[in-house]
Parts: sequence; structure tokens; C-alpha cells
Amino acid sequence: MATATIPVVSTCISKKKQFVSKPEADNFVEHLITKYPDQTRQYSYACEDCDKWHLSTKSPEAFALQTARVEPNNIFSTSVPGLGYKYAHLQSKIRDLYHAGNGRHGVIADIARELDIPYTLIHTFLMSTGVHKTNPHRVESAKVRWSAGSIEGLTAEEEALESKLREIQAKKQALIDAKALKITNTVDNNGVIIRKEGNTLVLSFEDAHDLVAKLTAYLTINKRSI
Repeated sequence: MATATIPVVSTCISKKKQFVSKPEADNFVEHLITKYPDQTRQYSYACEDCDKWHLSTKSPEAFALQTARVEPNNIFSTSVPGLGYKYAHLQSKIRDLYHAGNGRHGVIADIARELDIPYTLIHTFLMSTGVHKTNPHRVESAKVRWSAGSIEGLTAEEEALESKLREIQAKKQALIDAKALKITNTVDNNGVIIRKEGNTLVLSFEDAHDLVAKLTAYLTINKRSI
């Protein structure tokens, strides 16, 4: 039987439960939803005072608005370029992780994976705030490769188009996945979780079988094929 993630002993000044990573915090949220379905939903967020994750009843959007209000020197008010409202509260952590990586190649992708934020949003944020700059030598090298009429230039153009196509295909698949109906087991393995575009339904196995039977009967009566 699966068990919920156990929070680490809190060393944060907030005294809130600490989780090592976002997936662990989200796993505990699912456990709470299953065990206490009537309880106010909680959300995971990266702490600005420690390197761990906590839970809060405030949604990411509400948390971002609160963070913006308590930081008078925040020149972007409540919406941050690239990060918008949803990830605005993570701007300091993104800068810290970027500087910790010394701007090395691939550091933005690493940050995206660690914080579970789309790569393009972090890249836009770092570029718009002047933290990340394009390597001038790489730009000059690209100009040479793109010389008009050269095989190298056409090859580079072909590679760029293929890269763009892969990016579009990835975004399309992500959108399809986000809209798809998903069914997974609960954390305690005593039921199922049904998700569809932000809506969640938690059922015991017994209720799930009952739902299937009633849906089948309903669709049969209404002459709808299944």
C-alpha cells in the first residue's frame, strides 16, 4: 500500500512543514485530498526563506498577489514578465539558481525541471530582466553559418525549422495531455482519482464500479454508444 510523503523536520523560520521537492509536496496534497475530501485544498509553493517547499491554502495566483503587495520594491507589480501572476513569487529563487549555476549552458533547463515551470517562461523572465544575455560569440557564429546561399546556412535554417516544429509538437501534445481524462490510484491505493481539465473526482473502488454501471445504463437508455 502506498504511503504519503513524510515532511522533514522543519528548520524554516515559518515553522511550516518542509518537503524536499515539489513532487513530494504535491504527493502529500493528493494524500490530504483523499483522506480529507471536505478539507480546504492546499497548494505547494517554494519558500523564499529556505530551500524547501511548503503547503498553503492560498492558490499560486493569490500567493503571487500577496507577495507583490509585501514587496514595495517589486518593479513588476503583480505580474512578472514571463512568469505572470502564477510564478511571480518564484522570481528570487530563479535568479538565485541561475547565479548558482554561473550561467552555464543548460542551467535554465535545470531550473525549469527543478521548479516544474515551462522552460520558455523562465527564459523570457531572465532575458527581460537582463539576468541572462545571449552569448555574442554564438551570435556571430550563427551569422557566419547563415550566409546567403551557403549549404551551411541552408542546413542551419533546416535545423532551426525542425527544432521549431518539435517545439510546436511538444506544446500540442502538452495541450492534448492537459485536456485528456486521466484516472490514477489514490495515494493509499484504496480508490481512484479522476481528473479532467482542472476538475478532480475522488472515488472508492466500490463507488467507481457503481459509477461505471450507472453510466452504462444511462447511455443505453438514451441510445448513446460507449
